[in-house]
Amino acid sequence: MSGTSYNNVIINLGDQATILGAVFSITGSAPSTASVTVTEMIGGGTFVCAANDCTVAQHDDNGTALSMNGKLFTTTRRVSVTGRVTGISGTGPTAILSVLLDHSGLTVQVTAASTQSNGA
Repeated sequence: MSGTSYNNVIINLGDQATILGAVFSITGSAPSTASVTVTEMIGGGTFVCAANDCTVAQHDDNGTALSMNGKLFTTTRRVSVTGRVTGISGTGPTAILSVLLDHSGLTVQVTAASTQSNGA
């Protein structure tokens, strides 16, 4: 089985992928390990990761969570989360991917269409 990414690239087991989304909520008091609920860019599903699993674009605002690239961020901020695809259920853009996150080692499930494939 394989999924189809946001950028219309086939996603296979073992591929590196970037999940695209926006921060829905942040809980916890330690900025880098706060729990972040992310809404997928396409499909509207959600997953929870550590703040330091996220990367954010350069910006001037402050926040309660600290990203992998050292930027504070808050809710509604767009984030990218990277990991390796360890499982695929279904095919095409609606396939559900299991992604082992690079930083925290958590595994999350997301729709293929909410990811960008970075290849193997």
